[in-house]
Amino acid sequence: MMLTSDVLQAQRQTVETAVTDAFVRHAIENRGILTSPRRGTAVAARLFDLVSHYLDGQVGETEVTAWATELVEQGLSLTTASAMLRALLTAVPSSTQPTPRLNEFHLLFLEKIAVARELWLHSLQEQSQAALQRALHQQLDQQITLHEAQKRQTKGSAVF
Repeated sequence: MMLTSDVLQAQRQTVETAVTDAFVRHAIENRGILTSPRRGTAVAARLFDLVSHYLDGQVGETEVTAWATELVEQGLSLTTASAMLRALLTAVPSSTQPTPRLNEFHLLFLEKIAVARELWLHSLQEQSQAALQRALHQQLDQQITLHEAQKRQTKGSAVF
């Protein structure tokens, strides 16, 4: 039997529990609000809905990209994402075979998580570099001001 949206829906409770457990086990690897294990249930339910809708063609790459980006911004790690997808697969009965569409979802979701994380890291690096440049400019301005004050003081003491 192939894993379709209907077959997946029949296993909703089992799948969501397994995905939640995977999230909880890996929550420490996340950052931000997703370090809280309490977020696992909501993330698992949304992942289940996204997979189910992807399997029946209701959502596509755009929606997967948007949610993956949102998760990364909230702090999801690639390790946690991978563990959740693995849990999803292992939670369905062994007599059920994944469809090519489900395999496509797995690859797409992990790719979008990785790309979003890379963009997030790049943005952090740019912000850090900009902050460092501002700090260096402030330091340079302070040194120039101090140097000018010392020159004025030296001129003032040379006159007396």
